[in-house]
Amino acid sequence: MLTNPNGLKKGEVVIVGAHWDHLGLGGGSSLDRTGQARIHPGADDNASGTAAMLEMARSFAARRASLQRSILFLAFGAEEEGTLGALHFTKNPTVPLDTVVAMVNIDMIGRLGDGKLNVQGVGTSPVWKPLIEKANGDGTLKFNLHQGGFGPSDHSPFYAAKMPVLFVFTGAHADYHKPEDTADKIDAAGVVRVVSFLSPIVDEVVNAPERIAFVAVKDEKPPSSSRGFRVYIGGIPDMSSEATGVRFTGVSPGSPAEKAGIRAGDVLVRFGDKEIRNIYDYTYALQGRKPGEKVTLVVQRTEDGKTSDVPVEVTLGSRPDAAR
Repeated sequence: MLTNPNGLKKGEVVIVGAHWDHLGLGGGSSLDRTGQARIHPGADDNASGTAAMLEMARSFAARRASLQRSILFLAFGAEEEGTLGALHFTKNPTVPLDTVVAMVNIDMIGRLGDGKLNVQGVGTSPVWKPLIEKANGDGTLKFNLHQGGFGPSDHSPFYAAKMPVLFVFTGAHADYHKPEDTADKIDAAGVVRVVSFLSPIVDEVVNAPERIAFVAVKDEKPPSSSRGFRVYIGGIPDMSSEATGVRFTGVSPGSPAEKAGIRAGDVLVRFGDKEIRNIYDYTYALQGRKPGEKVTLVVQRTEDGKTSDVPVEVTLGSRPDAAR
C-alpha cells in the first residue's frame, strides 16, 4: 500500500485491483473444444490487467510524497471461481472498509484494437463521467459506458459493500478462456493507452479535497452467481453488449447450449416464461431449476443481415464445477 504520512487524507484509501488467477489446464469454464487438459496462459485474462496494475503502482510510488490519500494495490485470486478473492477481502479487510473511498478494477485490457473501451460503474459516483471525459481529452478512446456497479469481476463485491467502483476492459474475443489467449496477441500499446487513461482518474480521486460520493444505481439488483446453482447451460455472456437480452460470445464444448444448437452471437431474450432483458434476468431465471429439466429458450439470431427469433429446447445440465 502506498501511503504518505503527511497526506491530508491519510486515513482514507483508494483501491486499484486486478485478478492474477486464470484457468490453469482448463476445466469447466474453458471454451477449448479439444476436450484435453491444455495450458490456458490467460495473457489477456488477466495478465494484461495485473501488468497494468503493477505499472500504475510503480508510477504512483515515484510520487508518493504528493498523495493525499493512500492507494492499496490488490491482486486477487480465485476471480475465475466467482470473485472469491475479492469477496474474502470485503469480509476480512486489511483496512477498515469505511476508509475505502473507491475501487478501480482492471480486467482484460489487452485487446484495445480499434480504441473502444468498456467502462462499467459509471453511475456509482457522480464524479466518474466528468473524470472519464477529462482523462480522454485527446478523444482517442471510444467508450461503451455502463451505469451499474455489479458485474462478473472483482469490483462487484465492493459495490455491494456500497463503494463507488469503476471497471475497465476491452471486451471478449475469440480466444477468451482458451489456450490461444497468448502474449503475442496482446496489444501492448493499447495497454499503455488504458493505463494512461486510468492513472489521472485515480490521481484525481486520491487527491480530491473530499472523498467522492457513492450512488446506488436505481433499480439495479445484485446478480446471483451462477456458481451457486447446480444447473448450467454453457453459454458465455458478452458483458460488454448493450443489446436487450444476453448475447453469447461462445458456448462451452459439450454443454447443453452447444447440444441445443445455440451459437456465438445468439442473443437470449426468453427463458421459459421469463423475458430476459439483461444478465440479471438470466441468473434469476436459473434459480430453482434442476439438472435434466427441459426448457424452451428464445434467441435472436442474425443471418444474412436478417434477425429472427429462434426457439431452442435445452436440457439443463449439472455444472461441471458443482462438486468442488
